[in-house]
Amino acid sequence: MLGNLKTDKVFFSGIGGVSMNALAILLKENGYTVCGSDRSSSSVTDRLIEKNIPVFIGQKAENITEDIGLLVRTAAVPMDAPEVVRAQELSIPVMERSTLLGIVMKSYGERINVCGTHGKTTTTSMTALALMKAGKAPTVTVGGDFPQIDGNLLLGKKDYFVCEACEYVESFLEFFPSATILLNIEEDHLDYYRDICHIRSAFQKFVDKTEHIIVANGDDENVRKLSFSGCKTVFFGMQEGDYLAKNVNLSFDKTEYDAYFHDEFVAHVVLSVAGEHNILNSLAVLALMRELGVEISPVLEALREFGGAKRRMEYKGDFCGIPIYDDYAHHPTEIATTLSSIRQKQPKRLVMLFQPHTFTRTVTLKDDFIEVLKQADLLYIADIYAAREKDTGVIHSRDLVEQIPGAVYTPALSDAVTQLKSTLREGDIFVTVGAGDVYKAGEALLEDK
Repeated sequence: MLGNLKTDKVFFSGIGGVSMNALAILLKENGYTVCGSDRSSSSVTDRLIEKNIPVFIGQKAENITEDIGLLVRTAAVPMDAPEVVRAQELSIPVMERSTLLGIVMKSYGERINVCGTHGKTTTTSMTALALMKAGKAPTVTVGGDFPQIDGNLLLGKKDYFVCEACEYVESFLEFFPSATILLNIEEDHLDYYRDICHIRSAFQKFVDKTEHIIVANGDDENVRKLSFSGCKTVFFGMQEGDYLAKNVNLSFDKTEYDAYFHDEFVAHVVLSVAGEHNILNSLAVLALMRELGVEISPVLEALREFGGAKRRMEYKGDFCGIPIYDDYAHHPTEIATTLSSIRQKQPKRLVMLFQPHTFTRTVTLKDDFIEVLKQADLLYIADIYAAREKDTGVIHSRDLVEQIPGAVYTPALSDAVTQLKSTLREGDIFVTVGAGDVYKAGEALLEDK
């Protein structure tokens, strides 16, 4: 799989990452000796240790020894990091995570990649479940925990490989898709991309790499601006597409629609998850499965049973009779989608705790954030979650609060929890929103009920 390494020992720098831990396990199952390091211990590193994969806590030069044949790093581990520098001193090859994932997927038959600015984890999970229900035994990597595979990795046969294809720093261009679902294209990751034209150019390159079939969102303006001349392409949508969702019915506890291919009725689709975005996500999966010749009946069963991935409109429990949800949304469009999904459940009042994610995203999309956050009935905003960035003082959560009538600044999550205990009331739905650790506020409420 990895060619001629001096030894079969592979070291993962940042092994606790979502994709990294999955790759580590996958390599171990393929006969490699695997170990790694991370900045701190977590449930992920604990699980790796249980699988007999040694993990160093603390990323230090001395972790790298001469018997290592390859060091794999994430984009968050720079080339001047101590472990990487030490590997280079010992003439140990260094490979970025996305490059390894591309190499791994090449050994599979149908390589299904799900790309787009939003919805990748949900749609990847739907695709995985559809193939599982159809008896295809896929190998799957998901960018979040998917309860129906008990984590973010499913080891299956060599016929189908299903994964997310993330556009950040154009890492998905290291992949080798035979089939692609393209959900949407929007401005994001502007710490790397110059503008929407730069983003579209990356997706164009990815589309051009697809070998067999592309299923693309016909309702998305930026998707429609791409050229689809390299392989078969079908479009899906609610307004424009070969596959259309018609007769949509959004109710409190389910979503229904009829799927058509041109003017031909294909199936009546019932979803247990809310929101128009999940109509598009599921229609994309249905379209791809049909184009690949997969029987539709188990696909419909999978879509009906799909309950969502963790941190994607995840129901956490009730606090004094008030439902608490958590969502990973960290882009204005994603937040709008989350709010729409909650409105489908008909709350008397929608209460949100939002934690902005990265300074770059917050400042570049500030006006869009302000407009969408105004849609909450009661809004709390915590400090910005820095992630990979440093605070340069250019933007602060207070800059959002000051322009949203009624918004409340709660710098620490504990501050928000204290206030929520006294303000939440019967008929509310409460949701934590953001890609950082904002979910802990909802969990704190549930522990104290």
